[in-house]
Amino acid sequence: MNHKTLFAITISLIAIAAIVAGCTTPTATPTPTPAATPVPTDVPGNDVVPAASFDQAYNGHTVQAEPGTTFNITLAENPTTGYSWNWTLTPGLELVNDTYVANESGLIGAGGVHTWVLKMTGNDTQTFSAIEKRPWEPVFGNETTYSLNVTPTIGDVNMMTYTEANDNQTVTMAKGDTVAIVLSENPSIGYRWTVNATSGLTVKDLGYANNASKPGVIGAAGTRTFQVTATGDGNQTFSGVYKQAWMPATATDKTYTLNIVIS
Repeated sequence: MNHKTLFAITISLIAIAAIVAGCTTPTATPTPTPAATPVPTDVPGNDVVPAASFDQAYNGHTVQAEPGTTFNITLAENPTTGYSWNWTLTPGLELVNDTYVANESGLIGAGGVHTWVLKMTGNDTQTFSAIEKRPWEPVFGNETTYSLNVTPTIGDVNMMTYTEANDNQTVTMAKGDTVAIVLSENPSIGYRWTVNATSGLTVKDLGYANNASKPGVIGAAGTRTFQVTATGDGNQTFSGVYKQAWMPATATDKTYTLNIVIS
């Protein structure tokens, strides 16, 4: 076999290989599609509603919570400086969770957020109170403080409730709305609330309830609830005097006033 013949055969083999390669297109491997990651959803139980959150803006306020439900109190805190919240609860509030989360910046001294998850278990007004101080120092009187009064809902969970903490305050109602006014009372010693209201309010006495934390205790005070419905317009007033029914009113009697603007 001469060189020309060998060269021709080599060229022919290369051409055949090129034709075969052109007829066979490699199949690309498909890129797998990642499975969707499920987003966790907080599903409350039957006796728990999604928690409301109260911060520094609610300091000194009275809010409403349905018995058995939870809510959050969230306050800024900086334990790196030695300052932390020293807090207390009245018996009708139950601590569910207590956490501190530092700011994401990670900077020393940046502080963070302290959150308390509380459950309303009482049937009368409860209080969360706190003072921010160094644990090893006495109370000087100029510390930052916080308090939140929590009242239970009465009947309809949408009914706003007012207590003695709201004495002499002014609130706004829409015509046709109803609120509850819950006042401490001790009829076992003859004292009861005598109430009056201006013509644009309709008042219904829903009755007296014993103190749930002292059932059957003679002389233990309870609460009386009044249902107040806005039926008129403009400025209205609900007022009461706490005294023994057979005694005349005096300047030293305990009183209560709630000013209501009907819009």
